[in-house]
Amino acid sequence: MCTSSRVEAKHRLFKKFFNSSTQLTEFFQVIKDLEQKEIWSFKDEIKRFSKKENKKLDKTSLIKYFIDQYSQYAISKLKDEIIESTNYKIQKKDKSKW
Repeated sequence: MCTSSRVEAKHRLFKKFFNSSTQLTEFFQVIKDLEQKEIWSFKDEIKRFSKKENKKLDKTSLIKYFIDQYSQYAISKLKDEIIESTNYKIQKKDKSKW
């Protein structure tokens, strides 16, 4: 079994703030607030990653080829598409589940 530090941090929060006397509505409100905070931090993380990757893409032959032919807007859209298309994880799959 493998866990991430984010999951472990959530479990620690749950144990700290919730017990058997916690009302269900309070539980759901806290969960909702935590999710919103995570979404915002994730968006910031993606922005930082995208800026870093954007700078790297300036040096690629594909962008160098198109930069003189298209507007800056078109080039930035192309960069966004390239970044999005390369953001994936490769995982080994269990062949018996295929």
